Amino acid sequence: MTASLRGVGMLALGLSVLVTGCTAAPAPAVTLEDVARERVERLDARVEVLLESHAGYLQSRWPDIVLPNPPREAWLEPGQWQNVFSQCVERATPEGADSRALDVATYTCEARFPPPSLAVNEPGPLEREWVSQYWRSVLPSCLRRSGVIVPPLPEGSLAMVADEAAAGWDPYREIRDDAVQLARLTALCPPPSSVLSSVPRQPVGAAAPGVP
Repeated sequence: MTASLRGVGMLALGLSVLVTGCTAAPAPAVTLEDVARERVERLDARVEVLLESHAGYLQSRWPDIVLPNPPREAWLEPGQWQNVFSQCVERATPEGADSRALDVATYTCEARFPPPSLAVNEPGPLEREWVSQYWRSVLPSCLRRSGVIVPPLPEGSLAMVADEAAAGWDPYREIRDDAVQLARLTALCPPPSSVLSSVPRQPVGAAAPGVP
């Protein structure tokens, strides 16, 4: 996990330079590295909940069952996971095994190769704070340095998300009808959703070509 977070940190640092490199404005209190670390920590927590729930079910079905505690080997992309998981279960199940052995094999492979669907989740508090800071400070500052007048962001209880800060508020409104200028400035000063799309939702560099 340490190596994965190191890779995430390097990616996050590169993204921070990309977004803030054109500015002398102070960096946000919450960084992209913080967001990446939070995503990994929340993902780990969801895996533990899944395994605890699965273990509870198996122990209620087989009171004397002994479950292994294998290391997590890989985070796989959705298109790769199904095949690898199926191979894992097949190879971990002895020939002629009963349903109990199949249950243990399934649990073991779930621990080794967690379902990638667990990586899709609502943003955590640090990510929401980063988005709020980005809408309120980083993006307006970047656009103003290019001569764009950004309308004030309405105050109050805003449900800020990566795609929209407030209904009807458009930081690109002044250049919205100029396609060339809009393309240039959305590349130079991208919305938060574009920046966050490059922050991985699962550890970087964790892939497996197959099952050993």
